[in-house]
Amino acid sequence: RAVRRTGAAPGDGVWVTGHPGDAVAGRLLLPQADSGVAAAALRRRFLYPEPRVREGLALAGIASAMLDVSDGLDDDLRKLLVASGVGAELDVGALPLSAELRSVRSGGAIECALTGGDDYELCFAVHPADEPRLRELAATWTVPVTRIGTVVSGAGCRWRLHGQPLDVPDTTYRHF
Repeated sequence: RAVRRTGAAPGDGVWVTGHPGDAVAGRLLLPQADSGVAAAALRRRFLYPEPRVREGLALAGIASAMLDVSDGLDDDLRKLLVASGVGAELDVGALPLSAELRSVRSGGAIECALTGGDDYELCFAVHPADEPRLRELAATWTVPVTRIGTVVSGAGCRWRLHGQPLDVPDTTYRHF
């Protein structure tokens, strides 16, 4: 019942759990002495990640494709799309940015969410007919789940902000 990266199809919704970008913001705050509540929460997200194992297991049979976000949402979503042979239209305005991220990195919150890693949130595709089951299931979780776009024919991630194309900087960490 493993959900692989290869099952996304045109028309599926693109979803993400939690708040991508929090962990990288926490890592960037480590050398600073900021002792505010928001900064402490972001540091905690980096130092003590909570992989979404429970949610991932629950998505078996609902998600058509899935992976964890460890190298940045944009980079990891691209891996899923390539494996599935599809593209995606995505709305930056739909990104579930946490209040802590917005308060600490107001000007860089979107970049943190798209290119930061170590969140271990889940990014997954769901067929429209299965979205009611997803919403019912997600209502029992302690972590939010947000639809951020739609799988389309073609290739690549096409991010839009207020209807305008958004180029995502290639600042994702590269292992090799």
